[in-house]
Amino acid sequence: MTLRALALMAVALAGCGYSLRGNLPGHIRSVAVPVFTNRTSEPAVENILTQAVVQAFSTNGRLRVVKPEQADAILEGEVVDYQIQALHSTRAPTSSSTGSSSP
Repeated sequence: MTLRALALMAVALAGCGYSLRGNLPGHIRSVAVPVFTNRTSEPAVENILTQAVVQAFSTNGRLRVVKPEQADAILEGEVVDYQIQALHSTRAPTSSSTGSSSP
């Protein structure tokens, strides 16, 4: 059974902060996470993201990650965009920014 709620969790997991909050039906105690489909030009990004989702579920402990044939739910996903963004940068001082001058 594929659940929209689990798909929304994957989106949350892909952001900076992982969040596994939400209300799932009581009978869902295990999830399978097949390798996501990669729709980007970045090679292997689907493996990295899939492993991050599996790790987040495993760490949280709310759902067991199992094989699809043993799962109460299956989380399928697609990677549709890939970007690298700097969260913080420092600029090295230059001679003009330090106030030094040539004699």
